[in-house]
Amino acid sequence: MHAPPHALPFDSASVDVVCIQGVLHQTDRPQAVIDDVYRVLRPGGKVIAMLPAYYDPAYWQDALMPWLRWFRRPRTPHGMTARRLKQDFARFVDHRVKKRHLRRSQLPEVWRLFPLPLLERMIGQFLVLKAFKPVSAALAAQIAA
Repeated sequence: MHAPPHALPFDSASVDVVCIQGVLHQTDRPQAVIDDVYRVLRPGGKVIAMLPAYYDPAYWQDALMPWLRWFRRPRTPHGMTARRLKQDFARFVDHRVKKRHLRRSQLPEVWRLFPLPLLERMIGQFLVLKAFKPVSAALAAQIAA
């Protein structure tokens, strides 16, 4: 199905799991997308969102090695922080944000000496949010009816 991300063609409370990848930071109205995801999820349903991290390897390389900026174009930040992601998904419960997806080729030579799983958690390229729609949302719908 093709539909705009802020107007999903599903009934309310009809989907168990929603996966969002790279939509929120590209849309004009990210809160409208999150509201529509909340609408289509069943109470207790899970949302998984994967977005570029603001504090990615390029950010840390610029911060810790500023002389390298002389040799390339300036970086335009386009990612999201974990705090902002939790704020945007505040209607959901049990937020878990993890930083993941890192390749050794993205790292400066010196940093490649450290274990990749450790670096991935500290300076990963993507944030992965897992959260649930509260079960109490079903009670509010029954009371309103």
